This record gives sequence, C-alpha cells and structure tokens, in this order.
Amino acid sequence: MYNKKENIGRMRHRVQFLKPTYTPNDYGEKEKTYTPQAETWAHIEYKETGSDESGDASRITSRINCLVTIRFNSEINAEWRMTHNNEKFNIRTVLPDAKQMYMRLECEIDEPITSY
Repeated sequence: MYNKKENIGRMRHRVQFLKPTYTPNDYGEKEKTYTPQAETWAHIEYKETGSDESGDASRITSRINCLVTIRFNSEINAEWRMTHNNEKFNIRTVLPDAKQMYMRLECEIDEPITSY
C-alpha cells in the first residue's frame, strides 16, 4: 500500500478537495453542496482494471477508478470530493500510512468527461 521511498516529484497534479455542507431548502430538507476546502499536490494513478461497466435502468454506466497519493491531511475523509482538470472524483476509501506522512485515496470518477 505505502511506498516507503515515495518520490515527492511524482506528485505533479494539482487537486482541490471539497467538503460537503448541508443547507436547508425552501421545504426544510437538507441539500448537500460542496465547498472548496483544500488544494494540494497529488499523484493520480488510474487502475488498469478499474474501468467497469454496469447496467443501470436499461443503460450501461461506465466507472473509472483510480488511486490518489497525497501528503497526510487528517481532515479529509470519504464524504469529501476531489476535483482535477474539471473531473469530479468521489472518495471511496482513505488509507493513511503508519507514520501519517502520506495517504492514498481510492476514488471513482463521478462525471467522466465525454467530449475531448
């Protein structure tokens, strides 16, 4: 999981973390919105077998998974989101190392970009 000799130079992607906030709407229901909270350097590694398709309501949905390595931040958890190059990532799992120097995030792209 954790590479003891992590090369900090690999962290060349600038990512932004978004914290969920809940605000009441006109009907008193809580709506979830995301507020920018932190920006940091990261290494994004797309999983080779991470793209997977599933049938949902008579349509095929594609999921793209990746591993993101960042410096340790105790505030980030699985409720947060991450953005990079206009892509939104849902954080599935937060895996800190034993020394709390780095952490790996297992993420899934929420809204893949379809036009290039």
